[in-house]
Amino acid sequence: MPDVKKKESKEEPKSYPDMELCELYHQVGASEEVKAKVLELQSTKLWELWGSSWGAMPSDLTKAVEEEEAKLKAALETAKEEEGETDILDAYFALASFYSRMGDKDSAVLTFDSILALSKLSSQKKLEALMGKSRIFSFFSLSPTKILEQAHEVAEAGGDWDKRNRLKVYKGLDCIVRRDFETAAKLLASCVKTFSCEELITFDGFCLLAVILNTLNMSRVDLKKDIIDGPEIRGALREGFGKQAREVCEALHSCEYSTYFKAVVALEPVLESSRYLSQHKSFIVRELVVKGYQQFLQSYKSVKLSSMAEAFGVTEQFLDAHLCRFINAGRLMAKIDSVEGQVETTVADKKNQQYRAVIEEGDKVLNRVQRLSRVVDV
Repeated sequence: MPDVKKKESKEEPKSYPDMELCELYHQVGASEEVKAKVLELQSTKLWELWGSSWGAMPSDLTKAVEEEEAKLKAALETAKEEEGETDILDAYFALASFYSRMGDKDSAVLTFDSILALSKLSSQKKLEALMGKSRIFSFFSLSPTKILEQAHEVAEAGGDWDKRNRLKVYKGLDCIVRRDFETAAKLLASCVKTFSCEELITFDGFCLLAVILNTLNMSRVDLKKDIIDGPEIRGALREGFGKQAREVCEALHSCEYSTYFKAVVALEPVLESSRYLSQHKSFIVRELVVKGYQQFLQSYKSVKLSSMAEAFGVTEQFLDAHLCRFINAGRLMAKIDSVEGQVETTVADKKNQQYRAVIEEGDKVLNRVQRLSRVVDV
């Protein structure tokens, strides 16, 4: 996220495409800031894609890019004719990096596929190519699921620990896009202490996602141990959007429900700013509200509607309508006694619980099929 500091890390060669630029474009569109970054990258393809309001592309930019591409292609041909397998591989990766920097999706994918088709390719280089191809897909909001499945197979057969660890982050972010939040939360939580995936997302952005998703999915005990008290997350999310996400998590754990509700409302712009979470904004807010109600009601067999409304800082009328909505949807095991003005918790019988579980699982499958069909159409 742009308003929090980056985690300090050892300087490494820049990986492309520039995923921070992609996040920035999601937040501010074709702004002057994005234009300056595109010029810095010398990316003619991104200018063509995003720069309709920027005017004509500078002629010297086009010339410089054409010369760089010709030089890299010539180096690849020379390596094929005169040098060994290592030099050929290096030349291929240099060309793939160039196309990735340009935002030239088709050329980058073709080049990575050429690398993967080489007869003698180590597991590490195969993983490097698959991860590079996955980033291209992610940059253009395409699903990298199949690529990551390939990468997982390669990593299990012979990948080193670092790449296996980084692949968890790749898979976690892909799970977010597919709204498999439970899997995503577990994967991100497992990588907080060992994060080394800055080519895909900043550490601060990663921590923000980990906090929000685990607030939804973790038990209260684990949330305290792994998220709230985690020094890595506390260090990363001290201000701005990160601080807002932490406030939601901490208020829920502390049972400060009025503060929690206000923090959930304040979280909406945070969700909107994230290219991973924006499409799920309404769903996440709704699930956070449900989790707050569920946690509160777990402590009572019955409670006055007025007392619950006071705890959440809302009117009785608002709470009554909200609870009815979630009770009717099967999200809250409770009933409202309007005469006595009480909310009574109930225990669903096993058959009803199984029925609702099947319905929910069916909804998830249908959602995934619909998202897949949209990807295929694209």
